[in-house]
Amino acid sequence: MGLEVGTPFLISPLFEYDVVLNGFFQSPGMRMRAVNTQFGYARDLAAFLTFLWASRRRKGWRDAVEEDHLAYLVWRRRDDDGPRIAGATWNREVAGVDAFYQWAVRSGHVPTGPIPKVAR
Repeated sequence: MGLEVGTPFLISPLFEYDVVLNGFFQSPGMRMRAVNTQFGYARDLAAFLTFLWASRRRKGWRDAVEEDHLAYLVWRRRDDDGPRIAGATWNREVAGVDAFYQWAVRSGHVPTGPIPKVAR
């Protein structure tokens, strides 16, 4: 199966294409979403993965844990040197990253994701 025109994809900092990671964007759950949503998820996931690589000792997506998510939260929302984004922006970003990790867990690529689950 090739990459369909208009499907978002991510390239690693080493300019590598991760077939498993990019399988998320070709999954039925993603393909039925609006194009803008797909690209939003790609952008938000890329930002988190870039943070893992640049700020968490070149950590890959398979190795992310809750501590990484919390460090990302501090940097994105509270750190004076970070972007200090609004709560609504943070919630949207986390939703995209969490969707990826839920897919990765269901697909057997990771045992658990870095986003903590909160009982509602």
